Amino acid sequence: MNSKVYKCKLCPATFMWQTSIYKHTKMMHDNKKIKPPRPPPVKKEEPYPGIELANRMQYFQQTIPGNLNIVHLQPIGIAQNIV
Repeated sequence: MNSKVYKCKLCPATFMWQTSIYKHTKMMHDNKKIKPPRPPPVKKEEPYPGIELANRMQYFQQTIPGNLNIVHLQPIGIAQNIV
């Protein structure tokens, strides 16, 4: 069992695995690569602008069932002789 503790040279963090301190150093202390700032989130267009969010469920319960055309499919019998 590996009981060695890896200590960061730049801060008080300690790790049980050498790979963990490597990742920590790259993520926390490697400032060579400056990440560009994230762009602001794009606002999505409101899909139903005339209907308030609280009333949508009631709207769809009233509207959708009357607009659905339900199609019942009947299975057909196809027999094939595979040789």
